[in-house]
Amino acid sequence: MIDHWGVDVRINGTRVLTIESNCLSGRDLSEEELNTVGTCGNHLLAFSGGNYDNQTISKTIQNIYNRIESLESYVSKQSSLHSIRG
Repeated sequence: MIDHWGVDVRINGTRVLTIESNCLSGRDLSEEELNTVGTCGNHLLAFSGGNYDNQTISKTIQNIYNRIESLESYVSKQSSLHSIRG
């Protein structure tokens, strides 16, 4: 049984994205970098017989980042409310 897995994406030798079974981390990516991540995703999918266009993968990654930002904002607001309420 596999308990944990992870994938790092590097562009020009610099890690820009880490995806693991229990986390997602990275930095804001330019459109060109998102397309490169999409290409990386296609190469990974090729091993399992899947294939998606770079634009779909890039949009999915951007949606994930947007959801993380929303969650971070929510948690920050909740922490502020907790501090005010004591």
